[in-house]
Amino acid sequence: MFKNISKILLLIFVILLSFSVWDSVSAETVTASSIGLQNSQSVGTPTSVWIANTSTSGWVVFGTGNAICYTTHTYTSTFVMTKKVGVTITGRFAVDDALTSTIVNGTYNANIKGGGHAAWTSFTMTIPASAINIGTNNIVFTAKDTACHITGFRVEFDNQVTLEEINCNTSSDCGTSGYTGSAFCSGGDVYKTYKTYTCNNAGTTSSYCSNSTQDKLYTDCTSTQTCSGGTCSDQDIACDSSSDCGTSGYIGSAFCSGGDVYKTYRTYKCNNAGTTSAYCSNTSEDKLYTNCSSNQTCSNGSCSDQDIACDSSSDCGTSGYIGSAFCSGGDVYKTYRTYTCSNAGTTSSYCSNSTSDKLYIDCGSSTCSNGSCSSNNCTDRSYQQCSGNYLYWYDSCGNQDDLIQYCSNGCYNNSCNNNSCTNHSYQRCVGNYLYWYDSCGNQDGLAQYCSNGCSGNSCQNSTCTYHSYQQCSGNYLYWYDSCGSQQDVAEYCTNGCSNGSCSGSNYYGNCNYHAYRLCIGSSVYWYDSCGSQQDLYQNCASSGLTCSYGQCASQQTKYYVYYKKACYKNSVRWYDSLGAISGLYQNCADSNSCTLDSCAGAKCSNILKCDGSTCTAGSEDYNKYCGFASCGNGNCEQNLGETESTCSADCKTNIISQNLAVSLFAKKDSTSLQWDKNIQLGQNETVYFMVTLNNNSNSQIDNIAVSVNIPSEISYLGNLKIDDVAISGDIVSGINIGSVQAMGRKTITFEGKTQTFAIQEQKQAVANIINSAEFNQSDSISINFDASQTSSASISSSPASTGILEFLKHWFMWIIVALVLVFLFVVVFRRISSDT
Repeated sequence: MFKNISKILLLIFVILLSFSVWDSVSAETVTASSIGLQNSQSVGTPTSVWIANTSTSGWVVFGTGNAICYTTHTYTSTFVMTKKVGVTITGRFAVDDALTSTIVNGTYNANIKGGGHAAWTSFTMTIPASAINIGTNNIVFTAKDTACHITGFRVEFDNQVTLEEINCNTSSDCGTSGYTGSAFCSGGDVYKTYKTYTCNNAGTTSSYCSNSTQDKLYTDCTSTQTCSGGTCSDQDIACDSSSDCGTSGYIGSAFCSGGDVYKTYRTYKCNNAGTTSAYCSNTSEDKLYTNCSSNQTCSNGSCSDQDIACDSSSDCGTSGYIGSAFCSGGDVYKTYRTYTCSNAGTTSSYCSNSTSDKLYIDCGSSTCSNGSCSSNNCTDRSYQQCSGNYLYWYDSCGNQDDLIQYCSNGCYNNSCNNNSCTNHSYQRCVGNYLYWYDSCGNQDGLAQYCSNGCSGNSCQNSTCTYHSYQQCSGNYLYWYDSCGSQQDVAEYCTNGCSNGSCSGSNYYGNCNYHAYRLCIGSSVYWYDSCGSQQDLYQNCASSGLTCSYGQCASQQTKYYVYYKKACYKNSVRWYDSLGAISGLYQNCADSNSCTLDSCAGAKCSNILKCDGSTCTAGSEDYNKYCGFASCGNGNCEQNLGETESTCSADCKTNIISQNLAVSLFAKKDSTSLQWDKNIQLGQNETVYFMVTLNNNSNSQIDNIAVSVNIPSEISYLGNLKIDDVAISGDIVSGINIGSVQAMGRKTITFEGKTQTFAIQEQKQAVANIINSAEFNQSDSISINFDASQTSSASISSSPASTGILEFLKHWFMWIIVALVLVFLFVVVFRRISSDT
């Protein structure tokens, strides 16, 4: 029986011994020549006192004599490694005078020094895996001369080199950390189990893998959600804000009340907003919509103008002097016309005018001649003459009159010198003044003051009254003189022109007070928009300045007819440099009665309003531009017949731009449930992509096109799926995924693989949704490319097998095994001895 026991124990010992042998060979042995490690060969002639050269190795002589006194020299041995493991190299060296250092790959100090030339010095060089390169490795021996004589170095390597295996260098060699198993609820939120892989004693021969698990928060459910079955579920909430219940606004048709226009206003309200007890309600009340003016009445829900000829005397015309001045009683007189509005502001109002001769200038001690005061027989403005760079008028007695022009190019031969512009090329009206202009468009000087008004670039006939009456021409209201000649535009009529006035509320009846300024002599005067002179603005002479183009200046300034654009009533008008209207730039009133037309910031605005505030529901324009009574309120009301084709303003652009969301994710492990926005990829690695589209509206979104742009380092592998159903197509070029239901979601997955690359940088992959020309939404992820990283699948081992082998390889386990064997051997030996 004991013989059988001894056989069994012997078998156990053999098995354990085999494990011991296996463990010892975990450190692989190779020959020095197989990794390219060679002995030094003879270079130069060694001295006789050195160890003699042999056929396997020889001295490398660096030099002799004073030329090498106290200098250092290096000898480099190389070897090639195909994997990153620890290396143990043994051998011997000889040196004259001394070896000062031994460095591996430029950084690792092997700490081999000293030596001599008459005898060998043995060494053992242990290089850790962290100091080893995959490819060529260098061992640099440094020798130093200490006595100013011949210097050399010689090394021989043992044929056997030991390579020590390493189980793991990083935690990624042990496995990919990530979420495992199914999600579950905890504390009202979603949790999942997270497994973390760790490489212990990384990069050493005692390295081994382990892993741990921990429950982590996966999704934080909001205050309006509950956790059920491992997912967040929305609670049934009727409304979060009043806008969820409807859009407050006017409804129905306008009606008259108390002489004004009223409409019914409906207000939507969300009660107990954002809770499970939330509910919607609405109230309606009649509100003032349009306040009719004193000269309007309300009829059929709109304000209508009463037929009133005038509200004030200014509506009939501008009272003022007319005709030419004349002498009477030694003074200057002119005819004064007075306009009167009788029964002002009533339907029986009418206009009339009367004339009377009034004192215009009191000549005092002077005499009156030809309608002007004269103290001598000198004729005003008899000739022109230069004074410096200024050109002045002079009377026939040689007295200087008023300034004609400042000559920017100098004054010569009693005229302005201009090499390219022709003086007095043409005339143009500025208010009631007629000015000369040169061929370059610069104002030369005053030609004359037009007492009967200036129009058509000429003074009006003295027998015709300037701005006598107004008359329509199309939609424009023009001034006419008493002879029937058309003059300047009084106003553009946005609601049409009829019977010598603008229709509706844009009647031009009066002149704008202080419309612009002009020079009279050396003073600046205000003028109204009808061209009548008003009060004094500034006396330039008191400040030592001259008057030029309606402003005091040290020299004459240029006049610009079209100087700037600005809003006037419901149109954009040109204004000259004096601030007066010089022409129409754009009429803001369009042909669509459903738009709200206005002018602001020198620009027209035409806003389509389909809420009944502009055009009447059912009218031709309403049916043409609005389609439905509710179209344009921002809500796609399909129960009222609104669709993308009948009301794109509500049912297409707004839904897409506000409620369609795209997200892009990626991962490296096909079994992992964790998707990331930032990943790191090495060469020849497979990567998995996921695109999600969420429709957060209450309406279906159709015809959605999706594309994903991936970096050129990744090849598209396909395996394209929508909601886990395989489809054909190329997501990089773009695919049409059809429709996404209201409050619905679609998921797109596909695969790619990195190629061989040599970069180490970050790039982006971008997912795009393009549903129409005016909408483009995207999302991106960051991809870190690392050329030094290789696929973890080629270097990792099974975690289970690695754990068993590590268990067997621990040195302390063998001590326990040895003690057990000694104990069994003693017991068995004693039994056998006692039996015999």
